[in-house]
Amino acid sequence: MQMEMTAHIIGVAGKSDQLKAEIQELVEKTVQETGCLEFKVFQDTDDINHFVLWEIFENQEALTRHLQKEYTKKYFNCGLLEETKVTKHHQIC
Repeated sequence: MQMEMTAHIIGVAGKSDQLKAEIQELVEKTVQETGCLEFKVFQDTDDINHFVLWEIFENQEALTRHLQKEYTKKYFNCGLLEETKVTKHHQIC
């Protein structure tokens, strides 16, 4: 079963450019992973510290592999994240 998620990422105030660079590096590497079907990030136009990530992985195993990658761990430990809220979902139409 595909793993479909949306993550709302709130960055540390005043550090949006640094966080955007970390996110861009993460995206560049993640989209090359076997099992990554979608991985797109958007920046809120009204709140530059708010990013939205749409991600779809082929299955739970692909997501687990992604979370174990060194660059994924580096992103989560970059010190630029205030809050991340992930919603799992599936398309209905």
